[in-house]
Amino acid sequence: MTLIDWELQAADVELEDALDEALEAGYRHIDTAYVYENEAAIGRVLAKWLNSGKVKREELFIVTKVRSRCL
Repeated sequence: MTLIDWELQAADVELEDALDEALEAGYRHIDTAYVYENEAAIGRVLAKWLNSGKVKREELFIVTKVRSRCL
């Protein structure tokens, strides 16, 4: 494992913890983007919340961005 891999893994853990806290506090607007490199971590947290029944998909407002050159 390289230092970069470790830092990305640590960043994912911090993001997951922060998103858990935000959802507990009532936040329902989730912002993601390929360039943020946060999609996998957000997906894991949302899957956990959705599968546990703590939140319903229709209660969430999830946005992302697509670079114009990707269209």
